[in-house]
Amino acid sequence: MALIRRIAFTPMPRVKDFIELQQHVDACCLEYIQTHKIRYRTRTIKEMLAEERTRLNPLPLTPMDTAKTVTALVGSDLTVLFEGTRYSVPMKYVGQKVTLKVSPFTLSVWHKGQEIHTHTRALQKGNHQYVTEHYLELMSHKPRSLMNALPLKQGIMPEEFKAFLKLCPAKDKEEQLLQIMLLARSVDPESLLWAVRKANQSASPTYQLVAFFLGIASETAEIKPCIKVEHPDLREYDRLVRGEHEHD
Repeated sequence: MALIRRIAFTPMPRVKDFIELQQHVDACCLEYIQTHKIRYRTRTIKEMLAEERTRLNPLPLTPMDTAKTVTALVGSDLTVLFEGTRYSVPMKYVGQKVTLKVSPFTLSVWHKGQEIHTHTRALQKGNHQYVTEHYLELMSHKPRSLMNALPLKQGIMPEEFKAFLKLCPAKDKEEQLLQIMLLARSVDPESLLWAVRKANQSASPTYQLVAFFLGIASETAEIKPCIKVEHPDLREYDRLVRGEHEHD
């Protein structure tokens, strides 16, 4: 570690994310191997490494899993708790024990050998990771909870859905968004997101408008016009007509 700190972190690098940091470290290490020669050695590190590789065992066929593994219980709020942060799972796993595989940047939830979901690991304690999709069934049974539902307020959802909540003029916009999300059970996700984008372009999106773009609008669904039409006042015309009849 002292060697890596010296060749890759002196001076301290300025990067935008961990991916760029890893690329920087890789480049520094490769340059060190290519050019550095240890004192009192006649050959470079690169030459000695090439010789050493001929005596090393081959790598295993399956990459070694370096993730930390812990067990957790799914709570009634549809989450597991790890290091002060909650990660959501689908409703059917409530009350069951699951396995968490924790890596530096991801946390995946497993149950009986099947991967349930992989979250982006929170970098700060309390930055809870709610996936809105996991709460659809619960929210459909308790529509009154939508206004204050954390999965809708803080949940991880596509940008199209977030824009819908900002633009929809209806008082029940949370419930309408829930109905849109439930369409994903029968509609291709890409088609659904396309329909939401089209509805958002109207600046007044609604569930009915999204359904219209999907071609599944029901007979009773009313598509509210996006443009307000002001009807002319015809009372003056009526007086004119009555006046002509009185003159005759």
